Amino acid sequence: MTARYRSHVEFRPKPGREAEFVAAFHACGMLTRPQEIPGFVVAHLYRDDAAYVVIGEWETRESYAAWRAVAQRGAPADALRALGASIDAVTPGRLLEAVDPPVSG
Repeated sequence: MTARYRSHVEFRPKPGREAEFVAAFHACGMLTRPQEIPGFVVAHLYRDDAAYVVIGEWETRESYAAWRAVAQRGAPADALRALGASIDAVTPGRLLEAVDPPVSG
């Protein structure tokens, strides 16, 4: 699989609710359910002092669009409610396309 695209979504949990956010995020299957989408490669949840960022890898624009169309469908309703309750702000997903060939080190 060649990942030509990276998705980037940023979440800012409500202060003091970071652990709740992480638990709800994983309970929603936001890193595992995309595996059902043809063209999905991998995704990881990262954090810094203020925000959590999901970076996903996709083979095509269409595969990412397919995930966005169903991202909230199929997740447990209670987990989605907990996720929404723990979030202060979300920066909508961006899709970045690789423009250079991979560099080996």
